[in-house]
Amino acid sequence: KYNILVVKVLRDYGPGYKSDSIASINWVVNNKSGTNGNVILMGIGRGVSDSQNKTVNDAVDKGFVTIVSSSNDNTGVCNQLSASAKKVITVGPIDVNDKKSSFSNYESCIDINGPESDIKFACIGCKTNACVKSSISMVTPHIVGLAA
Repeated sequence: KYNILVVKVLRDYGPGYKSDSIASINWVVNNKSGTNGNVILMGIGRGVSDSQNKTVNDAVDKGFVTIVSSSNDNTGVCNQLSASAKKVITVGPIDVNDKKSSFSNYESCIDINGPESDIKFACIGCKTNACVKSSISMVTPHIVGLAA
């Protein structure tokens, strides 16, 4: 049995700052070290930040599995935040034919691929409380579950 801890990093109306992301990772590491199944999932993408990469790599050194999505710009991902951190697990999406999704970023730093097409998930606002979506956002939870 694992617990899910959600840490809000971004602002209500737009993007946040790298310093917010760094502070959030540090908070999680300082408050949740020593428990089982420590997995950090980050879905952020553009630019490279040496300070954020150091923070992510330090979290891995302290026992946290850190997973990032490859994002969805159909471009190279190895020089993007946070896939550029050496110790993260970078996740890419594959379609129903086990091929790279047309929107997926690519390059050798993608460590593992997962399903992104027609994924059923729990949601609010549907008659059945289950929605279906195709997105990189559907891939990373599968890998987080495996890592935990």
